Amino acid sequence: MNSPTPPPQLSIPRLLTATAILSATIAAAALLSPLPPCPIHAATGLHCPGCGGTRALHALAHGDLATAARQNLLLVTLIPILTAALIRPSLHWLYGLPFLSPHSSRHLRRLTIATLIALTLFTILRNSPPTNFLAPH
Repeated sequence: MNSPTPPPQLSIPRLLTATAILSATIAAAALLSPLPPCPIHAATGLHCPGCGGTRALHALAHGDLATAARQNLLLVTLIPILTAALIRPSLHWLYGLPFLSPHSSRHLRRLTIATLIALTLFTILRNSPPTNFLAPH
């Protein structure tokens, strides 16, 4: 009889690293002040897909979802989607398991293509007169 394979052990150093990175990211978003202007917008007058992203993260860190959405609706929409997509690979990394299987790499490729399409469409829409309401305010 084969004995069952023991469950993988959580890597404490990896957990501490992930916790430190997440904590530093949240602290930086909460403490950023004054917020820098977008260099692409300053140079071209166009709103890139990231314009308003820093202000949106700052608003999210302070619990202001409405302001965050006005600053960068795509970022606010993508955060939960990308977080959900990265949960499984993150857990694999924490437990020291193989990062990507052929199945998950196919999903990651699709997610990357969909994200690039969304970024392109969002950039066009936020710089077009009928829909420039997507521009940060």
